Amino acid sequence: MLAFRRGDKQRSTQSQSRLTGQETLRLTTSSRGLPTKMTRYYNSKVRNRSFRVNEFVLKKVFQENGELGVGTLGPTWEGPYKIIEEVRFETYRLEDLEERETRHPWNVAHMRPYHQ
Repeated sequence: MLAFRRGDKQRSTQSQSRLTGQETLRLTTSSRGLPTKMTRYYNSKVRNRSFRVNEFVLKKVFQENGELGVGTLGPTWEGPYKIIEEVRFETYRLEDLEERETRHPWNVAHMRPYHQ
């Protein structure tokens, strides 16, 4: 049976706080490489999407933009829409085939290419 003594705990915390400079340096450098490895892995999986003016795209249907009562069985993409202007980086103004402009610009995260 192990008995706990108050002095043992004080000695162990004192020995932990007396790390040498080399030991602390080794601990910080080994944990420093982890975020860069994770970032490199994440960036290798991300696909950059960009479109040009006059290309056709599909835009995502959100619940408030779709028809009432369609729910989850409705279409997830609608279109095609033509890109008429790049407002900002990865943000585009769209118009449908009847040349009616959408109410607001759309981000590239909510669009995908339309293949004719």
